[in-house]
Amino acid sequence: MPQDLLPRRAEDWVRIQYWECNVLGHRHRNRRSAAACIMKRKGESGELKKLKRNLSMLKELKQGQSLVAISRKHHCSDANVTKAVNSSLKKAWEFSKANGGSPYPIRSWKRSDFTDQKLQKELEFFISVLAEMEVKLIRLIE
Repeated sequence: MPQDLLPRRAEDWVRIQYWECNVLGHRHRNRRSAAACIMKRKGESGELKKLKRNLSMLKELKQGQSLVAISRKHHCSDANVTKAVNSSLKKAWEFSKANGGSPYPIRSWKRSDFTDQKLQKELEFFISVLAEMEVKLIRLIE
């Protein structure tokens, strides 16, 4: 049998570009669809909405509003207000640490800390970090 009629093994490479949403097997054609997919997933559902709510709670605490008033406004318990705000402040600390470092140590915030004049500079720093995260999320889903 002539050599040119025998099959031969060949190898070729194909380059595929796509947008990831961190779900195994998902390949999105554009950035917007990947961002929408991220926002729909359980655990990240409504991340922007959650951040806006927690920022609102944080600012209300800073203004001296009572936990009862804030929890009624946001339809949750007093303990959940404190938990949500502390979780957001921890995210802000982790975000600032990953992007150049935080000038403040990580800690848990108590109700009285939000109106303490000694802690206002620290609180303003973390509020600004959360506001930056909010802007980034808004741009991501545009």
